[in-house]
Amino acid sequence: MKVKSMLMRLQTALQVENLSEQMLLISGEPLLLGDPVTPAQKSKSTTIVIGYNDSPNSRTALDFALWMAHQTRLASCTQVMVHVVYVLNQEISLGLPSRSPGAGTATLTRPVASVAGVREITPTVSLNKLLEEGDRILWQARSLGEQWRGSLEAHLCFGDVATELCRIVEAESADILFVGCSSDRHPLIQQLTPRFPCPVLGIPTELEAL
Repeated sequence: MKVKSMLMRLQTALQVENLSEQMLLISGEPLLLGDPVTPAQKSKSTTIVIGYNDSPNSRTALDFALWMAHQTRLASCTQVMVHVVYVLNQEISLGLPSRSPGAGTATLTRPVASVAGVREITPTVSLNKLLEEGDRILWQARSLGEQWRGSLEAHLCFGDVATELCRIVEAESADILFVGCSSDRHPLIQQLTPRFPCPVLGIPTELEAL
């Protein structure tokens, strides 16, 4: 399957043994690493979604995902689309118009408890500052994507992180979700399990400094 081949190329480049097992946090319901590859899957474009918040681990995840996308294009000549998702964990009490930095949208949900690695915004922060921060972070991601000469779309969302990531994964029929978590015990991964529509990759502790 494409996920396994992408991970094997990354493992060879980094010279890290058992990288596939270390990075795979959730195997994904329909796309398991042991599934055979059909001709239709070989020709199908690949979609990678990344949960991004400008933390060191999420920057590493984005860099790895863009590298994997680049190598996949070279190896298979198939189109690879990368979607960067930044979620502001905040309730907006006033009406918020639709907003689309890149191809993203802003959605309204109730606030949830803080999740490690997710920025909790206090009510005193203005809506404009929230949007400016989101634009800045996604601009950085788009700039990195341009260096790899790949196709990248940015999504700015409001609400529960796990819910928004799942929504984007389903909407884009993603093949992989990449996050900055280092363990399947991370609170975000616990919220995504046990049933998730695609494999979820993270950043093992030994790869955090790469």
